[in-house]
Amino acid sequence: MSYLKSAWNGWGEFITAGKLAGVFLAALLFLLFQRKKVKQQTFLLYTTIAAVLCIFPVMAAILMLYQTIFFDYQWIWTMVPMTCFCAFAAVLFLEDHLKEYTSDKRVKAAVVLMLLGILAISSGLGKKAVDPKALTTGEVKTILTSVKENCADETVKLWAPEEVLAKTRALDGSIELLYGRNMWDNHLNAYAYDVYSEDLQEAHFWIEHTTWYERIPDDECLETVVNRGVNCILLPMEVREDSLEIFLTEYEKKAVLFEKYYLLTRIR
Repeated sequence: MSYLKSAWNGWGEFITAGKLAGVFLAALLFLLFQRKKVKQQTFLLYTTIAAVLCIFPVMAAILMLYQTIFFDYQWIWTMVPMTCFCAFAAVLFLEDHLKEYTSDKRVKAAVVLMLLGILAISSGLGKKAVDPKALTTGEVKTILTSVKENCADETVKLWAPEEVLAKTRALDGSIELLYGRNMWDNHLNAYAYDVYSEDLQEAHFWIEHTTWYERIPDDECLETVVNRGVNCILLPMEVREDSLEIFLTEYEKKAVLFEKYYLLTRIR
């Protein structure tokens, strides 16, 4: 199931890391429409099949299963010759539309080098925009102060969405976390095996998708956080009502913070 979830979300995450994927799809469409003029049919066929396998979630999950989860979704794209395919399509386009300018071999070589340079530069342009609704460091600090006030007599062990946990360790080292940033940022643990147990991974997935139909039973999430000693939870306001009721069997609702989170504390 974890492979399928990663594959389902993988394409969206992959195209935000750079613009090369968009250029590649444009090149693929161009050559498919012009396939009768393309002499390298094997190259075109292989690239098309490989791209289809990587984009569609079920087939992508199978590829990931074959490679093992040590290789994240983006690594299955190593089977697709994206850069050379884009350059190939660009050269054919120029030859077809600018024949009078491309008869000179030196001009052709210059065009190829220019296109490769453009592709190399464009691969780093897909940075994620800053979400204006995201919590600022100051807002997170205020939330953590309120959390500690509601758990004044004991050490706080917190479970919350990524945007809070990502700043918590830097702002207050006394607060224990159910898991850290390396839960969702594999670069921090160098893609090591078995960093977190399956129940923690499922809990992380659930709290980041609280409005979805329950992919995993909420009572399993409750059991996980209770057994691991969590005494404070920041539950998103968008949480389903039936899900909230399940958590209120073990935790009590203290406050609504910034109109984004319920603060739940463990009943002792």
